[in-house]
Amino acid sequence: MRFSAPTIPSQMLFVREIIHDGTFLRDYINVVDLAKAHVAVIDRMTQDRMNQDYEIFNIGTGRPVSVLELVTKFEQVNHRKWLVMYS
Repeated sequence: MRFSAPTIPSQMLFVREIIHDGTFLRDYINVVDLAKAHVAVIDRMTQDRMNQDYEIFNIGTGRPVSVLELVTKFEQVNHRKWLVMYS
């Protein structure tokens, strides 16, 4: 008896399981923006402009995005459909 793996179109990308229905909102940021924020904080520390011994910084866009929105945007930008599995 022979078994074969299911074939998946080359235009399809995989995504890991999405928890529940994918509508949970998160504030995602670009990795370049994160790096710039780190540099800004280091500059602040080295130029002795901190108000206390430590400070807390919240880095975000202020615009929450769902996982489903991200998947949809990736599909649009890459012109590929993602195989989405929900758990």
